[in-house]
Amino acid sequence: NWGVQLGAFSTEAAAKAQLSAATKISPQLAQATTRVEPLQRATGTLYRAKYLGVDEATARSICTQLKAAGAACIPLSK
Repeated sequence: NWGVQLGAFSTEAAAKAQLSAATKISPQLAQATTRVEPLQRATGTLYRAKYLGVDEATARSICTQLKAAGAACIPLSK
């Protein structure tokens, strides 16, 4: 099971906005599950924007599309 991470943001709203923007760039994200995961740090909470539930080839294809549009993307495997 694979997914992609779009980044870590200072607010949950910013993470959700990035998820929304990415969906417009890559139609393949419609088959994935969105998730905003809080990460507690000494300096505060970061919110990781992720799409999960795709295969490896789809995750890599999504990242290629997003990076071509200037967005950050990291393929993730579970």
